[in-house]
Amino acid sequence: MFQLKSSCLGLILLFVVSHHCFGQSFIKKPSFFKSELKESLESQIIFALDSLYSDMNDYNLSDNQLSIKTSELTKAVLNRYLLSPLKRKKTNFTQYSNQLSNLYPLNDGRFMVSVAHIHKTSLELEYKIELLGQLENGKIKFSSPLYYYASNWKTQKVGNINYHYRDTIQVARAHVFDEKNTSIATKLGLNPDEFDFFMCHNEQKVLKFLGIQLMARRSGSTRNGFGVYSRVICSIMNHEDFSHDVFHYYSGKVNEDENRNWITEEGVAYAWGNAYYTDGEGEMISLERLALELKQYLEKNPKVDVFDLFIKNTKIFKHIAPEISVRSTISGVFVKEVEERMGIKGVLQLINCGSKNSMEKYLATINQLLGINRENFNDELFKLIVKNEKL
Repeated sequence: MFQLKSSCLGLILLFVVSHHCFGQSFIKKPSFFKSELKESLESQIIFALDSLYSDMNDYNLSDNQLSIKTSELTKAVLNRYLLSPLKRKKTNFTQYSNQLSNLYPLNDGRFMVSVAHIHKTSLELEYKIELLGQLENGKIKFSSPLYYYASNWKTQKVGNINYHYRDTIQVARAHVFDEKNTSIATKLGLNPDEFDFFMCHNEQKVLKFLGIQLMARRSGSTRNGFGVYSRVICSIMNHEDFSHDVFHYYSGKVNEDENRNWITEEGVAYAWGNAYYTDGEGEMISLERLALELKQYLEKNPKVDVFDLFIKNTKIFKHIAPEISVRSTISGVFVKEVEERMGIKGVLQLINCGSKNSMEKYLATINQLLGINRENFNDELFKLIVKNEKL
């Protein structure tokens, strides 16, 4: 009997310890923390946050803790910036102390909550995440605060694009983007989607509107946007044209990831959309402009091996924008020629030539489609640039 009671007591203690260790183990309240919410609601919020972080720790974001209307957007934000930052190495949550840094009510019954991620070894603040929360059917649900922050912005629909902005938009640019959106989708045999497009002055504004109050590795970065995720776009440097990544969005609908060759993908994005980044005047950079710049560069440097430029992706466009790729420019010139000779069928063949050993497969397919190889690369490229310049 004594042994049985001891065993039962041991099981109870094990349950209590386990519950203490694993229940709400991801979120910590620092000594300074306080909020104006009722203690019962605060506890419910922390419990829900802990469940969300438990899912993230398992790299298995579900809809259980996410607001139904914006769950896909919230997943995209958390995946892109926190779980697998910018699609690189996954975050190891055990390396961080996740501290509740702020929690306050909003005037519509919702609340805003922030969590700071402090590295346990360096003691440096590396992330600070902000989430909008509310009760849905008696459960706490979280979402990215983007739509909340933009709720009082102006809106204007241009074709299939719903622009959200604070001051003004350049409608001519918006029409260009809408036309490209339709053109790209149609070329790939799809109907154009409708997007919510949020105008943001720079990447730091984009991050804050999405709920990324701090991401150490993006500190000081300004020249990127966000999208296309869940039909949501945040602008690049307040520009209305997001056609570069819209191509990638539609391509992902019709082409399998294991087949997509990203040398081709970037070339098509340059040719059908733009070079993604803005120049010093805040304008998007077209393939036509880059091809002309490349022609002038080659005329000034006749001994340059263009094939070597392509392989090494040498930076020759720094005077326009530091990020611009000569490889993608050359790929874009080739894409235009493939499209002219063989139509979309040829472009799709080039896109789907393979993701592994991408350079080898790309060069083999360009040789097959256009007869361009290592020996004639320089001459054939120059001919195509001159040909396009005359069109």
